[in-house]
Amino acid sequence: MDTPLLTIAHISDLHFSKIQFGIGQFMSKRWIGNLNVIFNRGKTYKNDRPETLIDSFKKNNVTHVFISGDVSTTSFKKEFQTARNFVKRLRDEGFIVFVIPGNHDSYTKRSFKKRLFYKYFDDEHDEKIGYCLKNDFVSALNIGKKHWLVRIDTTYPAPVYLSTGQYTETIDKNLKALLKKIPKDDHIIMMNHYPLFHHEHPRRVLLGADHLRKTISKYPNIKFYLHGHTHRNTIADLRGSSLPIVLDSGSCSHATRGSWNLIKIFDHSSSVEVYKCNNQKNPPYWDLSKSQSFKDDD
Repeated sequence: MDTPLLTIAHISDLHFSKIQFGIGQFMSKRWIGNLNVIFNRGKTYKNDRPETLIDSFKKNNVTHVFISGDVSTTSFKKEFQTARNFVKRLRDEGFIVFVIPGNHDSYTKRSFKKRLFYKYFDDEHDEKIGYCLKNDFVSALNIGKKHWLVRIDTTYPAPVYLSTGQYTETIDKNLKALLKKIPKDDHIIMMNHYPLFHHEHPRRVLLGADHLRKTISKYPNIKFYLHGHTHRNTIADLRGSSLPIVLDSGSCSHATRGSWNLIKIFDHSSSVEVYKCNNQKNPPYWDLSKSQSFKDDD
């Protein structure tokens, strides 16, 4: 059996939570988030669940871990610290880790204005390409084997009743300029927190997604589009519509339907394996649920 060029664990929506006490929470919508943790999210999303992934990553010879957002619940500093400690643990185990923010990581106007997420997570990017995620909302990094990771930050401090993202004209301009600098013969894995299509409630969609799809469709070397946000594991091969293979890893922290995707990239093909959490044992472990293979169409 061929050895993969890259073996990538795609996880998302970790939702580390820590209730904030004190009057400061009432200065933003964080008080609503805290109530949600107390009555809902604290039971639905388990802070200790991501730690159980590490053994499975080792068994599957994972080389890279891509985290597509929502590492926190209310952009609280202590939540980011917990998430950073988890990322450090992964790196200490030898995994190469890349993270992007989700809407919960830009939960308040203050956290977005201060770009708080980026005080806890690095913004590694290719200096020759010239765009960084924190300032330009897009970045590119050569991860080897003629493959690039392109990250997009479409988060913004949405009103209390919304969890939408925004793909703006500025982001589109930057993304187009960035993509032109990547060799056409190289392959691209793109990661954004939000899905490409509006299967969500209107209060949860990516505004401007049609423009993002239009830009992506002009670059056939974009092989994968990774996202989270929906908490539903999805594999969709959209190459027949001039779009990439779209993968939603689901939420790896969800108490009853936790999942993640294992992506193996070969010379002329790739495969995706879906792992789902088995709660029958303590601690929980991860079972292979399904797999799908793809031949390169170029």
